Formats: sequence, structure tokens, C-alpha cells
Amino acid sequence: MNLNIQDYKETEADVAAEFYHRCKGLGLVAKMEVKLPSDVHRSGFMRADALVFQIGKVVCAVEFKGCRRSKMPLNPKSRQYRAYAGLSIPFFLCSGSDEIEDTLDDVCALADKLI
Repeated sequence: MNLNIQDYKETEADVAAEFYHRCKGLGLVAKMEVKLPSDVHRSGFMRADALVFQIGKVVCAVEFKGCRRSKMPLNPKSRQYRAYAGLSIPFFLCSGSDEIEDTLDDVCALADKLI
């Protein structure tokens, strides 16, 4: 079997893993797949793709998408958007590895305000 990296599309997991790695390099703590209370979901919970912390304080939440949905904002009418908005903390959408750097710039700007 001949497998090549070019045969595989970038996935949400790829984007999340790279984001996590870069957060560590910046001294930020990214907790992945965090279960949180939510009034929007019937279960009473939602799962945030990532919560980012600095010095033990939450900075923001991040939702990851693979490159297939790149540049598409979360729909404000969607359950997912309403769940993130209900957290009452800033949240960002990171759609593909080409958006990681810009997302981290936004996260770091918020984190700097916590110091």
C-alpha cells in the first residue's frame, strides 16, 4: 500500500493539535474537549473544542473546523453559536491551519489584558 500525505485532507483534529502545540510554546494552557454547562442543549452540557488559560484564568474558548469550512463564520442562529455565546467569555472560530496564527494573535491579545 502506498500512502501519501497529499491524499488526506486537513481535519479538525489536525487543526486542534497544532493549536495546542503552539499554545504550549507561548506559555498558554489549552484544555481540549471541555464539557461545560449549557442552557442551549437538551443534555444541559456542551463540549468546547478548547478553553485557553493563562495564569489559571480562562482567556477564551476556541471552536475548530477543518479546512473544508474555512472562512465560514459560525452561524449566529445555530445551536453551537448560541452555546458558545452563552459561556459569557470570548470565543473564536479557527478554520484550518492557515488561521491558527491569527487566532493565536487574538488569544494572546486577550491574555495580555489579564496580566
